[in-house]
Amino acid sequence: MLSQLLLPHLKRNLFVGNFHHCLYYVWDFRLQRLFPCNKFDLRWTRSLIFIYLFYLIVQIVGIRHSSAALAEKIQVGILTSVYTSCLVVGIEWKADPANIQLLNMIHQKGQNRIDVGPNGKILTKIIDLTYTMVGLTAHVIAPFMVLVLFILLPCQEPFIGSFVLPPSECSKSLRASGIGYLILRLSLIFLEVSQMYRHCVNAAHYTMHILVAGILNLWEESTQILSSTNFDHNFRQLQYHDAMSVSQLMFLAAGAADTFLVNVIYCTGAGIVHMKSSAYLERMRGVVKAFLFNPDC
Repeated sequence: MLSQLLLPHLKRNLFVGNFHHCLYYVWDFRLQRLFPCNKFDLRWTRSLIFIYLFYLIVQIVGIRHSSAALAEKIQVGILTSVYTSCLVVGIEWKADPANIQLLNMIHQKGQNRIDVGPNGKILTKIIDLTYTMVGLTAHVIAPFMVLVLFILLPCQEPFIGSFVLPPSECSKSLRASGIGYLILRLSLIFLEVSQMYRHCVNAAHYTMHILVAGILNLWEESTQILSSTNFDHNFRQLQYHDAMSVSQLMFLAAGAADTFLVNVIYCTGAGIVHMKSSAYLERMRGVVKAFLFNPDC
């Protein structure tokens, strides 16, 4: 049941990842199986990891030495934390044979149709909606938000535009920029959007299509093996003979923090807008009072 549900989402994310050359795994649509990527994609993905790690260090140093207010530092720091968690979740040196075996097994099970009852249909709709929303966020919403951000704020700290663009370009629209700076700004926007796109595809692959899919597959197999009356008692005796390293647990914790971080970004941004609006209104109130009491000024 779950295999039939997860398979379309898995293929879609793998197709996007293969198109952007950001995964160690490739889906063969002719053989309908998952394989390790070729040598070019392997070297390219490894190179991107080092490039993004260096860029992340530059961002952290830029935040530390920034002259912005503390609230603005917190906002950009949390945004950098989203990049950090997505990068950490997707760090892998090569394709893991265990992951390939798991996803191929899920595909093989997905070819068999299983009838489910009313409760099973509700569960499948919830899981399908969750995976659909994750895919929509990773493939559309998050890259689009980064696109809008760097169109409106090209010099947003601590990203690369704040280091290479002159202050005169920070407040200009794209149409007001000269041809040279226009090409430079479009190139920076492309780099930032592509970076976020790759981070989201990697994070979705390792968290939703490997970790969560593996948990759901184990849960489904357990419910079929164990009786419903003794499920709670027997499930505690079920042992999965594998081990997770400390680094993998850190990846899981970083992925779980993404939702919280995005929520904090919105709240912090609203607080900054309120603070600046209040300060502006106070200054305007003083100007109006001064004009009313002394109109000759």
